[in-house]
Amino acid sequence: MTNDKEANLLRSTLASRGRHGLTLAALVVLSACGASVETSEGSPEIGTMAAAFKDSGGADAFEFITQMPTVSASGQTGGFDPALCSNNGHAGFLFVRDRSDFVQTYNYSGSNPNGWTRYGNSSGTASPKTFAGRLSCTANGLSTSKFVVAGRGKTDNLLYWSAGTVTNALSNPYSDASFSFSTVHPSNTYTNSPALASHNGQVFLTVVKNGQLYAYYKNPNANWTGPLTAPGISGWSVQGTPAVAYVEAVMQQYHIYVRATRTVGGVTSTRFQRTYFTTDHFSGPASLSSPVMEPVSLVGNFPAIDSDPALEWTGAAYEPGGLENVVTLYYRSGSKFYDTSGDLYPEEHPPEPVTSNNNPTFVGTPSIHGGIPYEIGQHWFVGQDMSNKIWFGSSENDSALIE
Repeated sequence: MTNDKEANLLRSTLASRGRHGLTLAALVVLSACGASVETSEGSPEIGTMAAAFKDSGGADAFEFITQMPTVSASGQTGGFDPALCSNNGHAGFLFVRDRSDFVQTYNYSGSNPNGWTRYGNSSGTASPKTFAGRLSCTANGLSTSKFVVAGRGKTDNLLYWSAGTVTNALSNPYSDASFSFSTVHPSNTYTNSPALASHNGQVFLTVVKNGQLYAYYKNPNANWTGPLTAPGISGWSVQGTPAVAYVEAVMQQYHIYVRATRTVGGVTSTRFQRTYFTTDHFSGPASLSSPVMEPVSLVGNFPAIDSDPALEWTGAAYEPGGLENVVTLYYRSGSKFYDTSGDLYPEEHPPEPVTSNNNPTFVGTPSIHGGIPYEIGQHWFVGQDMSNKIWFGSSENDSALIE
């Protein structure tokens, strides 16, 4: 179902305030890796960052650049398709696939980081599950650091999830406990990877199959519900891995972005599309009853879309006297990440590079997180470069970021 007049009117009203871009203040190499490049889905990956953050002087701002321990497996090095989430300042949960396709995790906590650990076993040996494609994670809660990680099984293409709790954000969260994976659905298989988000204890998962977007959700102490079918736009086929974030303020719902393609006369067009999920159903913006799927119209001579989208929500003041909340859309074009931001919709300003210098040669899709300060800025990302190194970035102080 395409967007109707009511949805367009509300969306234009909600989006009436200006959009602001972001520049990432810190890039950190998380792991030195081998030379080969792996991609996770059958279609091109789209990892990027939209609209560059600048400091008040108009230049890119970096806090530090440093290198983290190598991701190792069976004598080989390399980390692939990283996932990032956090629920505590200065402590991020990172998940990657190693060369044996097991999950490895790293809890980066600034001056006292911990090394990579195989997820799922207290002795650091192999997790019982191997995975294909991208991983996703989400975290919420302040006192007990709850998190969920999900991915697509390598041998059976089922979706798997695992939940854990960390009581000390500065210690390796998996060195003293064993967490296992369970299926989201016992028989539904997928060739694309899932994306996760969470709010108030609910976990939301969205995934693409055969050109169609689906969703599952899990309330506390309940089983997964789904799959639920999203609306679509005639002639356009959704692809890859979606991006999702819970947007608060007047919205109070999940916003889902996905890459879509259409071929006419032998020419293939690529764009992003957006839909909404409220509580237990697909909907329109701000919980309109009619579900909508709508095009995301990037403006200007925007860089070509070469990856899936990434999305984050930051419900905090952006500039002195400025925005009270920010949605930021990221993607990769060529080897660079781009981003663009706005109050509730990110597409009024042209995307800009996340950083103009010290740029690794990125591949794949970035994983991003917003709303919790790493040091002073509230926007984080991780990405993979062509040498299979994992890079981490965090933004400058929000009050110093300008459009």
